[in-house]
Amino acid sequence: MVKKRGIVWNYYNKKILGSQVIAFCKFCNQSYIQNATRMERHMGRCSKCPEDVKQQFIQVAHSKKHKSDSTDNKLNDRWPKQESPVDSSITDTKLEDFYEWNYKSQSYLADTVQQQINFIKHNNTQNWTSQNNVTKSNDTHTKCTSRNWENQNDTGTIASAGIQEQTSSVQQTKSYSPKEIFQWPVSAQTYEPSSLRNKIYQEQLLEKCALRRAAELDVQRKMLELERFQWEYERDKLQTEVRWAHETRMMQFKEERERQLTEQSRIRTPSSII
Repeated sequence: MVKKRGIVWNYYNKKILGSQVIAFCKFCNQSYIQNATRMERHMGRCSKCPEDVKQQFIQVAHSKKHKSDSTDNKLNDRWPKQESPVDSSITDTKLEDFYEWNYKSQSYLADTVQQQINFIKHNNTQNWTSQNNVTKSNDTHTKCTSRNWENQNDTGTIASAGIQEQTSSVQQTKSYSPKEIFQWPVSAQTYEPSSLRNKIYQEQLLEKCALRRAAELDVQRKMLELERFQWEYERDKLQTEVRWAHETRMMQFKEERERQLTEQSRIRTPSSII
């Protein structure tokens, strides 16, 4: 009986390399060894695939998952529960989902760390620019007051040379104006950095550095977990390959032994007849 070709092959190009059949996606050229489940899952996640085709394969995946869950529930109801080993419960699809989830979480954590670093730099630049603006405003205020004082001095000398009656008024302005001009503004005094403000700023900076370090350690933990799962996967794969090679070699030895026995039996039968 010839198995019916699946609808997923309408969106893949087939290429044969030796004994393997490799399928290439027509939209993003992603390659898969002949496996209908993986091919259908890829069509549900392909970024270049049309939306209607993607929704179709997503529905197919959901229906298959529902059927498998229902069959598992039926079997669990019929048969007593047995503890299965951890290695048998981990399948290729679960490993693929785990790699994809770990890649997304790692990229998300890297983005959050970068955003926190940019936020700290932005706050530092804002604080320094605000302090520089305050000092610049104070400098401009003192320059303006000194210019006004010089202008008043010039007008006072001209008035004293021309009219002697106005000298008393000019002297009065000279005697009262320096106290009002050379007094520092209140805004400059309030914006001066104090020890308490410096301590608060240092505590905030330390807190941000601690959060950044915690995020970096979390990223390292995720990477180590990913390496551990990869190592376990490679270990299981290598053990399976070694076991398969051993079984194949033993089958070859068994066939060779049977062939030798049949040849010996054929040689003995004519001699016994003679």
